[in-house]
Amino acid sequence: MNALSDGQGFGQSRHPVERARRPGAIDQYLAFRAELRDALRQGTAAAFRSCVRRWARRDPHLTALIAQPDQILQPFMKRMILEEAQLADLHEEARMWLVTHESSPIPTRTIAPTDGRRSPRFYAGAHRGSY
Repeated sequence: MNALSDGQGFGQSRHPVERARRPGAIDQYLAFRAELRDALRQGTAAAFRSCVRRWARRDPHLTALIAQPDQILQPFMKRMILEEAQLADLHEEARMWLVTHESSPIPTRTIAPTDGRRSPRFYAGAHRGSY
């Protein structure tokens, strides 16, 4: 059954992906992101908590997040700033804060193991019969 045949009407699907595609949901998400950027720009745990509290809607993960002490929220907020392209003017300050306050502020990401676990690749024709 599709949304029209089950009596719901166009755009009123019960499926969460379909609900997320509604223009109102997108507008709300964009409004949340704008408010979150403003809170991160202020740089205080109080501004961050206030923003998240308004948008959390009983999400246990977000509720647990804003219950954390400032010492836990500050590094989290600095990392969020680094991930947000629209806050590029704050990236250097956030990076320096993490360097001075964290033991390993920006973890390196290993793309592929380099300790011998990778075996050389043989291409067809290069070494006939040896795979």
